[in-house]
Amino acid sequence: MKPLKKVIILLPEYFLIFSTIVYWLSAGWMINPIAIVFLLALGAQLYFKNKNAGIALSVIFSFIFCYLFLALFSDLVKLDNLSEGYTLLLYGSLYLGLSLCASVAMFFKYLHKSSEKKAIVA
Repeated sequence: MKPLKKVIILLPEYFLIFSTIVYWLSAGWMINPIAIVFLLALGAQLYFKNKNAGIALSVIFSFIFCYLFLALFSDLVKLDNLSEGYTLLLYGSLYLGLSLCASVAMFFKYLHKSSEKKAIVA
């Protein structure tokens, strides 16, 4: 039971690593500095589990995914035939929604960890 709980707790970080790898592969660049920085930051976060870095990373990813939602809807408006946009809307919203949920879950996980430390000290 313990190893399963540990994997579930780290699931947001794993999903964000997966999202970063998907971004890297879809960008078409072999050397993508943005993806490399995000992968290094998420890997370091998995190793060190710093509460401030966890909150900062989750906020950055939340802003990125909110921006991508706006970009998705902007692309939908530009389409001539709306029937072409249903699959884009369905899969894009599903993927971005799951990614946003992962970043919000990561935010609350490290926010809760931060409040636990303060309660122990007080």
